[in-house]
Amino acid sequence: MTFSEEPIKVSHKVESIAVIGGGASAAITLQTLHEEKAFEKIKVFEKRAQLGGNWFLAPDKKKRVPIVSAGASSAELEPPSGIPEELVNGSVETIVLPRVPKERFDETGCYHNMKTNVVEKMMTFSDRREWPKLLEPVEAGFTDAPSVHEYLLDRFSKFPDSIQLGTTVETIRKKDGKFVLYLRQETDEVDSKGRPLDKWWVETFDAIVLASGEFRIPFIPSYPGIKEAQDAFPERFTHSKFYDGPQIFKDKVVLIVGSRISANDLVTYAVPEAAEVYNSRRSYQDSDKDYTKTHRKPAIEKFVLVGGGFDVHFVDGSVLKNPDLIAFATGYSLSFPYMNDLRPNFTTGVYIPSSFQQTFHTFDPLITSVGVHTSGMSFRIYEAQATTIARFYAGKISLPSEKEQEEWKSARLKIHGPTRKFHDLDFTEGPVLFSSLIEIGGGKENPTGVGRSYAPLDENDRKLLKESEIRIVNLLA
Repeated sequence: MTFSEEPIKVSHKVESIAVIGGGASAAITLQTLHEEKAFEKIKVFEKRAQLGGNWFLAPDKKKRVPIVSAGASSAELEPPSGIPEELVNGSVETIVLPRVPKERFDETGCYHNMKTNVVEKMMTFSDRREWPKLLEPVEAGFTDAPSVHEYLLDRFSKFPDSIQLGTTVETIRKKDGKFVLYLRQETDEVDSKGRPLDKWWVETFDAIVLASGEFRIPFIPSYPGIKEAQDAFPERFTHSKFYDGPQIFKDKVVLIVGSRISANDLVTYAVPEAAEVYNSRRSYQDSDKDYTKTHRKPAIEKFVLVGGGFDVHFVDGSVLKNPDLIAFATGYSLSFPYMNDLRPNFTTGVYIPSSFQQTFHTFDPLITSVGVHTSGMSFRIYEAQATTIARFYAGKISLPSEKEQEEWKSARLKIHGPTRKFHDLDFTEGPVLFSSLIEIGGGKENPTGVGRSYAPLDENDRKLLKESEIRIVNLLA
């Protein structure tokens, strides 16, 4: 296939932009687009009744834990919804229909005592680099989820007319050069049979920003025998997304699977409560750290049903007999069901094949993403992404050519393959992406003097970033 070598510009004036999602990436995107003063309509669609994304801890966090089948893809766990034909053919503008029961994984992954793990100055946005409060010791620069949530709500509060809560973007299609969003909102009404009712309607936009995040669809790896164990003992399996307090570990023999921050947190919370705590990690290795309260285990090999329970076999030949609870802190699958009509196979569940610089999409420059990647400087990169997108949609800059974009993708695939690591930026790759976005965006200052300027990393920022890297590496060792 031959790719164009011409820089890419917006094909027509962008007047309306839809932002899908209501978390940290949506907050800075909404503000940055407004600051550009180039767009007539900017609208955030958040499916929950509250903003804040993964930093919102719902007081009524669901006690029922959905069954997440091991190895299930995001497409299997979250299939697309059917769209009312009356809206598709244009015979009505809105329609109210009985709600179709469906697991939507609407809970956030936020949990009690969740804290930041990157210092304040490197995690906050450049125009307000302080949290509402800091945890002791304050010089460490960390805070908790309610403080981050407050920080984000303050940013959203400046644009109340641009926010639509409790509204799910069910699918996106394109007609006459515009994006048609098919929207669904739950109501408090019921029909004559007592079924809850949903309102459906459509809205059109010139451009789309995907900011729905990556912490929605829990992923549990597949192992020989796990399906049989899950089917027989579903109450013994859970995922960190559904953690709502240490009481779930009380007096139990617990196996926590995973090696990243959420797994480390679960181990910390389980130790005072559980009878025994085991931690299975693919990256298992001997360490000088004190693990007297936790049994380290390597990767799981298989599950075997035995009598009235099951055993967990590990790759080193050891066996954990009949654990009471297995909590998987094994991450999430990428899921964008609303993209299925517009771009089938938009994501494989582990990466997005069309992604360029974690922000743009090679098949359509008027579809962009903020916040799909993971990084130790997440909020700062969200801001750089939003700034570059705003300048591009305003027609101030051009994007690299199709050829250059494909070359970038090929180079990243060569290093990481079509895996989660494609979007997983380490402490070296984060600053590289940050600098690349500034370069694409035309440099620090906005070309017209209107709109947000970038805040490049200074020497102190780099020092703080390095300190964060050392802390997290030691924490997860």
